[in-house]
Amino acid sequence: MKTVKIVGISGVGKTRIINTLVSANSHITSISYSDFLIECSGLRIDQLGQLTVAHYEAASVALRNRLASIKERGMHDLVLMDDHLELVTAKDLVNLYRDELTVAMILLEAPAIDIVARRLSDRQRVRPQDSIEQIDLTQQEIHSRAVELSRALDIPPLIVQNRNPRHTAGRIESFLRCLLGD
Repeated sequence: MKTVKIVGISGVGKTRIINTLVSANSHITSISYSDFLIECSGLRIDQLGQLTVAHYEAASVALRNRLASIKERGMHDLVLMDDHLELVTAKDLVNLYRDELTVAMILLEAPAIDIVARRLSDRQRVRPQDSIEQIDLTQQEIHSRAVELSRALDIPPLIVQNRNPRHTAGRIESFLRCLLGD
């Protein structure tokens, strides 16, 4: 069993893409990394900015146990996990991602105006309402971290502009098939 990280700024469409891929592929499951971090840290969603490397490390231990349980059941070849890459440096994540058997990273990006619209229309979660400039800056930082982390882990990155979720899911599904040798 392997893991693939799907990363990007809040509102870029990670959850929607992951849910689309999981529902179409019985050998794929998912873990919401941000939900997992909240569960393990005891913090609320509005406190995620207070996460430290120690929180990530504690969550990583619990996550390894969950991944072992998924592997033991033998039902899934691949676990998709979301991550924002906003809270810690890429250097802090290298060993954690190795421990989680991360074999690829998919970076979702979108025009800032699309992200603003998605955040405003999301009624299920509290989303930050950053300026266009701040969203662009954060996406650039996440992009740099994703590339740095992919290089450090020697795993392939896939960078996708998520303008059309159906097209994006299809492109990622093709990438995953190649990655898994299907």
